[in-house]
Amino acid sequence: MITVIGILAAVTVVSYNGISNRATVETLKLDLNDAAGHLKAYYYDTGSYPTDLDENNCPVGSINTSYCLSVSPGNTFDYTADGASPQTYSLLATNKNIVYQVTNNSSPTIVAT
Repeated sequence: MITVIGILAAVTVVSYNGISNRATVETLKLDLNDAAGHLKAYYYDTGSYPTDLDENNCPVGSINTSYCLSVSPGNTFDYTADGASPQTYSLLATNKNIVYQVTNNSSPTIVAT
């Protein structure tokens, strides 16, 4: 009886971890797709991507909060752009050890797990 309970508990833990990881991956992808849309809107309105983001994930120097990037609980962003008038960007979204990336010309792709 104890062996059966142990086996069932192990199967449950493995299943839960798999479901949890898939949910984390999907929130990272959703956050990146949403952020890419905001960054494209910023680009279309200003002619370049933001040079940097502030602590609220808003383009530095912008007073228009519609360009601010939303991030789900547990996820963090790391934004990189080069130059005074960036024409490209890279945005990493991280949750624990799972990292996805989006650029101005790519969809979200896995970087590390």
